[in-house]
Amino acid sequence: KDMEKKKLNEKLEKLKKMKYLEIKGKAIPVKFIETFSQESIERVDLDYGINRGDIIFLKDASGGGPLTASSLIEKDIKAVIVSGKMSHLAEEKFIEAGIPVIPAKMKPEEIDKRGMWHTTPAKDVKILSISKMLDIGCGTPK
Repeated sequence: KDMEKKKLNEKLEKLKKMKYLEIKGKAIPVKFIETFSQESIERVDLDYGINRGDIIFLKDASGGGPLTASSLIEKDIKAVIVSGKMSHLAEEKFIEAGIPVIPAKMKPEEIDKRGMWHTTPAKDVKILSISKMLDIGCGTPK
């Protein structure tokens, strides 16, 4: 029970750090979804919530189709960052809804190691994945 309490406190501290970085404009939280499937989307929605304006990172964008895309579109998300090849029909569904589909520049194994994904160097903003930050405890971005 003490171990469970300690883990929850650690997660809370990491969420506070993430919120601080977000407020300072140094990071934008991203909801990290392992696979583009209804089950993965529902799991992340249950654990962290998928809300209006969220940015979603799909580690494996293959597998999902237009119906899976619709479940994220209904949440009124802001953008989807994809690693791997998304089906043409799913991508088309996002584009029709006005949701940008952004290809990830890092390979999934690099994301696993670093727990983060960088946006364009021009802005030099780092996007941290909340779930990866909580799971692997990546540190503050440099």
